Amino acid sequence: MKRILLVLVILNLMLITEQVLATEEPVVNTEKNTITYDGKIGTYEIVNDEDSEKYSVIIKYNNCTYYKEYQEYVTTSGSIGKCANYDAALADKLYKKLDSEVEYENQVQEKKDKIQHQREKEELSTLLPFGIILIVLGSLPIINPYFVWGIRYGWKYKDSKPTEIVLTFIRFGGILTVLFGILIIIAILLS
Repeated sequence: MKRILLVLVILNLMLITEQVLATEEPVVNTEKNTITYDGKIGTYEIVNDEDSEKYSVIIKYNNCTYYKEYQEYVTTSGSIGKCANYDAALADKLYKKLDSEVEYENQVQEKKDKIQHQREKEELSTLLPFGIILIVLGSLPIINPYFVWGIRYGWKYKDSKPTEIVLTFIRFGGILTVLFGILIIIAILLS
């Protein structure tokens, strides 16, 4: 009788332990983008569509890949690829924990800002050759204003020479062109 009672107590303790383990909450590590549950570690990733407000949260856990798409007023979920041990209740539990601890919108906005900054930097870098060309072309009137005057006006008049004020304006135009080219290059380097 004592043995049966002892076996019942042990079985009862095992059931209680199993229930306690089953009610264990997932643990989210936002620094490493991991989620731990039932002794297994999974990862999560926030993927956003650059041109819309839609984003997805993908969890890779226990050889399954779960996804949940978030868009204003609409949420869809499921698994990606073949997943023999897909568990919708587990996915709901994992996403509820993530939803409560991770600020998706902030991370999505940070990614969008980073992408926008990268695009702006790429657009500015296309202006680098233009800045260099402006510096080279602006240097020509500074170094030899007679040559620039001859190309612009000298061929129209026989035996003519530019006045000193015209040469000063040609040099001034060259200086402005060089400064503009330098400003473009500085703007590219500071971005």
